[in-house]
Amino acid sequence: MLLENLSQFYRTLIPTPLWFGFCSNYYDTGAVFAIIVTAGYLMIKGAVILASGRELFKALCTFIRDKTYGIPLKKDELLESCESTCPICQDEFNAPIMLRCRHVFCENCVLQWFDRERTCPLCRASIACDPKWRDGSTSAWPQLF
Repeated sequence: MLLENLSQFYRTLIPTPLWFGFCSNYYDTGAVFAIIVTAGYLMIKGAVILASGRELFKALCTFIRDKTYGIPLKKDELLESCESTCPICQDEFNAPIMLRCRHVFCENCVLQWFDRERTCPLCRASIACDPKWRDGSTSAWPQLF
């Protein structure tokens, strides 16, 4: 998520000097018009950069905290929880992970679940962050300016 937000922020910054130079060219249109267009561009671009910067900051904070969905369990801890099968795949646990709500799942099963949902599969407690860009897609809108 951090890499995706970083690339989106970079993608937002790249065309700024080119468009600023284009908007501030007053030889053909006149100085007043160029100042108005440049000011409008800088206000809109500033708002876009600010929004993209906020998303980057949130992703950076999440990356620094290393916020995971839960804690991995060892075999002896798994035996104490009195569960022997994963509620999602109905098979023995493979790399069990305990969520913050204390429910235990296979790591692969719960990660697939979090690709679609943001809640625990059993109790619906909010667990995962926003799943945007998990499928490798980027912003659907082209960077026009």
